[in-house]
Amino acid sequence: MSYFPCEVTRDKLCVMFLLKELGIELTRTKLSDIIVTNNWIKYFDLQTCLAELEEDGFIAAIPRPFGQGYTLTERANEALLMFSSLLPGSFREELSSFAGKNREELRRETQFTATSSLVPSGGYIVNLKVMETSSVLLEINLLLADRDCAKLACENWESKAESVYTFALNQLLDKQ
Repeated sequence: MSYFPCEVTRDKLCVMFLLKELGIELTRTKLSDIIVTNNWIKYFDLQTCLAELEEDGFIAAIPRPFGQGYTLTERANEALLMFSSLLPGSFREELSSFAGKNREELRRETQFTATSSLVPSGGYIVNLKVMETSSVLLEINLLLADRDCAKLACENWESKAESVYTFALNQLLDKQ
């Protein structure tokens, strides 16, 4: 017999508990990827759960430069205080452990974004951003000759973004 009379309750607590433990905003896509990959909730059940949590005011989708980021509302924090103990201790530990191990990598994914798109007149536009929560700190748009160059620029952005940002800032603020 299931620990919860209704799996929907467990699913909603799982989503809220994970967001609380991570302490960062995640897009619906990233949240779905994490939860489904770890077999915590089935994909379609999760989509229903997210819609209901948002509709009922437990989570809010906040527009951010990296997409809409889900964040907990005060109502969710209150619900977690009252009901998180209904999640089995081992499951809470699993969620907490995941959050601890992956928080920084997930934060970096929301700080450094790279996208590319085909330009009708030829080439690819690569859009590279360094962000902090709701602010774009640096945005670079490059027109590159081919798809391979665009793909390489996007792949390298996360590891190079900090040094590019620091270099640009130092060059622009140099008083020489």
